Amino acid sequence: MRASEQQLRILLYLIWMGLPPERRTPDELNIAIQKILDSAMYDVRGDAFGLNS
Repeated sequence: MRASEQQLRILLYLIWMGLPPERRTPDELNIAIQKILDSAMYDVRGDAFGLNS
């Protein structure tokens, strides 16, 4: 397993453990990950066009 894949697996586990027990479902994990990705992509796009300065 590559180091980057291992890092992603660890990150997913940490997100999973950060969810309240009643929300630890694959759907809730997907929602949490999507929120993080959406926010990160918004920041990247803003930085690329100088919008987040």
